[in-house]
Amino acid sequence: MRRWFLPLVLILSVVATPPVVVAQTVEQLIQQGEAAINAGNYNEAEALIRRVIESDPNNARAYNFLGIVLVEQEKLEEAVASFQTAIQLNPNDAIGYYNLGYMLSEQGKLEEAISLYQKAIQLDPNFASAYHNLGNVLS
Repeated sequence: MRRWFLPLVLILSVVATPPVVVAQTVEQLIQQGEAAINAGNYNEAEALIRRVIESDPNNARAYNFLGIVLVEQEKLEEAVASFQTAIQLNPNDAIGYYNLGYMLSEQGKLEEAISLYQKAIQLDPNFASAYHNLGNVLS
């Protein structure tokens, strides 16, 4: 009987874990992923962010970070898809439009980039980088 107690306690602790704890874990993984990006550890960052997506597939922020990692790894088509997913999941977040606009401007798709930068500015009128990049594309 005693040998079943510990596994049962572990199972119950996992099942009874409140959603707040899971959310904190997701947030911690995102923060660790962001730190890995800032340190240039892109493989580590990708693994962390993919863990977030695995546990929270509707996390637009994670898809934005994954897109950034994929850009740094020169996986540009995957990055575009990741930014598109971020926009689909959170169409009111200016950062997704900005990131996708940047990718498309780098690929020479200037009309699409202009539209995306304008959408980012519409959503966040104080988004200085979006104004800057829009100006660069228009000039």
